[in-house]
Amino acid sequence: MARRDNGTGTIYQRPNGGWVGRIYMGRNAEGKPKYKCFSGKNQAEVKRKIKEFNQGGCKTDSTKVSVEEYILNWLKLYKKGSIKDSSYDAIEKTVRNHIIPALGMIQLQKLTADDIQLMISDMKEKQGYSYSTVKKAYDCMRQVLDHAVMKEDIVKNPILLVKMPDKRQFPQKEIRFFNRQECLRIIEEAGRTYSNGKPVYVYADAYILMLNTGIRMGEAIGLEKQDWDREKKTLHIRRNVQSVLKRDSNGDRAGGKELSITALRHIPATG
Repeated sequence: MARRDNGTGTIYQRPNGGWVGRIYMGRNAEGKPKYKCFSGKNQAEVKRKIKEFNQGGCKTDSTKVSVEEYILNWLKLYKKGSIKDSSYDAIEKTVRNHIIPALGMIQLQKLTADDIQLMISDMKEKQGYSYSTVKKAYDCMRQVLDHAVMKEDIVKNPILLVKMPDKRQFPQKEIRFFNRQECLRIIEEAGRTYSNGKPVYVYADAYILMLNTGIRMGEAIGLEKQDWDREKKTLHIRRNVQSVLKRDSNGDRAGGKELSITALRHIPATG
């Protein structure tokens, strides 16, 4: 059966007794996944070979590896499992929607500050993305290139010369709150019923709860009966539930979504 340790990719035993390991290396021209394989007499030997490759094996190929291959491998080996599933989905979305289309085909060692600056400028000027979206792409590239420098896959970090646009240069969206009349209308609508008395909105109580306390949807979904202290009239927010992408043992998308539950620092919401 396949086993997966942090940073080692997938390791499994062959029917003949030998062991095989593989790590994700991006996709080929046809869009199919590429893997680098390692074999050994036992699991420990395969782990050692993969560890040696991760610590320095990429140097040999770093003159040829593309930004797409490098960043996807970085995602699988160094980010998967080290951050929340929802955070991983968000980073992967940034990588696939913004970074790969702009920089993916450039060889890692030939990537320049101008290439990255052009991506940032295009996201702001031509594509009209928000400051938050542009900053996510910038921060992701910085993490990847800092990693590449530490592994000595590149000598200098080109992003050190890249300038992130000032937040004030982006259109500012005003945050508007519901006024009292709007709140009353929402409460009235939430309590609406059909002619037979059946409520129109099954989760009307949850909507009103979020409106009155300010808790988020995921926090409301994560509530359990024991979180409500009737005597003290206090609701304890202990969990957050988010919808994340289903993934296989290699971290590739498996189709569909599933719920991810994260424990939160104790936050009482007094009613």
